[in-house]
Order: sequence, then structure tokens, then C-alpha cells
Amino acid sequence: MPKMHYVTAMLWAVSSLMTTVAGAQDYTLLPESRIWIEGASNRHDWEAKVSEMTGTVRVKAATPVPLVEAARITIPSEKVESTRETWHERRIMNGLIHRALKTDEHPQIRYELGAVDSVAATGEGAFVVYTRGTLTLAGVSNEIGVAVEGTKREDGVVQFSGSHTLSMRAYGITPPRVKLPGMTLTTQDEATVHFDLRVGPGS
Repeated sequence: MPKMHYVTAMLWAVSSLMTTVAGAQDYTLLPESRIWIEGASNRHDWEAKVSEMTGTVRVKAATPVPLVEAARITIPSEKVESTRETWHERRIMNGLIHRALKTDEHPQIRYELGAVDSVAATGEGAFVVYTRGTLTLAGVSNEIGVAVEGTKREDGVVQFSGSHTLSMRAYGITPPRVKLPGMTLTTQDEATVHFDLRVGPGS
């Protein structure tokens, strides 16, 4: 290859790489982001919320439909907490939740995006992303598929929402049981994780 053509090709490659990198940006979770879990038992339905989490989502937001390139969410296991009304009920439920999650041995719950299978626009500023990623819970990792609904807001914030129903036993978790006066409370194996995440450009 002539020297001039070689230099031109190198400049073009560097320019293309810089354009690709510049087009993607790390967005961080905003404080209004929410994750909560719903399940059922032989006595009543139950709900737990995540009170603390961190994470980043790498997004190309300059396109008509934002392209998600990477995502990682980390939750301290002990920050999964019951939403029961009374302190006594919350104490009992939190004990069950934290023992089930084995918080002493596995202090973090993690999700990492593995692949985006497809993205489709569903309206002005709205889209759906079909994802595959790895969820690590109580020290056990499983690949999960989730359809994520997204909205690109005018202020630059991108919202992602959806849900995933999981089996506790698939993560080595025995559905919690507790003896109460006159009965034994037994939770069902399935629980549904809901998320409503808001991300904005990192500082």
C-alpha cells in the first residue's frame, strides 16, 4: 500500500473509532430509580423494596432509538427490605428475606447485561429492548431474558421499566417458612422483580 494511502486509512480508522466511542455515554442511576419484589404465601401477598443500589448503563442516546451497549446494577443484599406496615412485621420479614438471600455470605446482588437481541420503536421517544443478562442472587448466577420498555425524555433522562419472574430454587434459595401462632407461613417459590429505572449522563 502506498504510504499516503496507508496514512489515510489509519486516519479514517482512528476517526471511526473516536466517533463510535463518542457516540456512547455512561449514564448513572438517578435517585428516583426503584426496584421492588412481589410474591405470595399461604397467608398473604408480600412485597419488598430495594432501598439502595448503584449502576451504570452505557447508551448511545443520540440516535432516534437509544442503543444500550452495557448495563450493570449492584444492590447490597441487606438493602432488600420488607414494606410491611408495622415494625414487628418488617423485622420478621426482613429476617426471612436476609436469611434467604444469605446476606452474610453473599453481600451483593448483581445484574450485568450480556446482549441486546433487538430494539424496536413503539412510539415517539418510546422503545422496547429485548435483553439477555446475568443475574447473581445468593451467590448463584443465571442468564435471564427481559423485555425492557424505554422512554427517552427531552431532558436527556432515559427511563427503563419492566419485570422478571424468577424461581427462588433456581438460585439455591429455599422459599422462607416461619411458624406463627396457630399456623406456619410458607412463601411460594416464584417472585416477580419489578424495576423502574431512570438514568442520566454521568458527571
